[in-house]
Amino acid sequence: MVLNVAGALLRRDPSNAEKLSGGTLSKNLQSARHYPPGSKAGSLTMRGVPGHDTWVLYPYDRDYAASARRCREMGSVCGVTVEVRGYQEIHRRTEFFRFLKERTGGLPGQTDAWRGEHQWTGPLNSHGDRVGLRVGDKELFLYIRKPWGQEASAALAARLLSYSGSIRSGMGDQWIEGEPDAESLEGRTVSVKRPWAYEDDEDWPPAADWIKDQYERLRTILTALKQGGEPE
Repeated sequence: MVLNVAGALLRRDPSNAEKLSGGTLSKNLQSARHYPPGSKAGSLTMRGVPGHDTWVLYPYDRDYAASARRCREMGSVCGVTVEVRGYQEIHRRTEFFRFLKERTGGLPGQTDAWRGEHQWTGPLNSHGDRVGLRVGDKELFLYIRKPWGQEASAALAARLLSYSGSIRSGMGDQWIEGEPDAESLEGRTVSVKRPWAYEDDEDWPPAADWIKDQYERLRTILTALKQGGEPE
């Protein structure tokens, strides 16, 4: 995307090359005489600009949202409005995760680089269990999941079943869904759910507050351990 936008700007006006070039390798256009396509400048691998053999660019960024911003900035430097279609729809969830972090502090271990529908905290007890969050189009889900890489076992299933029982008994004021036996075999518990419409900004504050409240309740279940290491 970044390379194609650069190529389009150079096709529009060759003098845009001067506006886009500069000393900053990670952002600016560079001469192919100094950095041929495929060559490395430190850890940066340069790529040729489509249709313009004399120019190269380091096009990679941390995620789609950052690349979209970069394309708009390149257009602005050249006096052109660059529209990145699909950005709002694809990255609405990422924006919500950032909002969650700003409003409530987010979930432990949450970073702006997290993407997709599912996110997880870091380990929250001696077993390494975590709280998971899924942001769907119409519903939010929170649940407890097993540690990374832990194989299925009778002890793991029993622990997750116990968590599911605690969720059923202690969080009955919430909408709870899932079959404990089936979910435990998949390495997670039943889920607490809330309806929402992620395109409606007015629902973001109550949704963020709900996530934080239910996370705290699930964390309490996770950390309520008996002397022998099993959940109460």
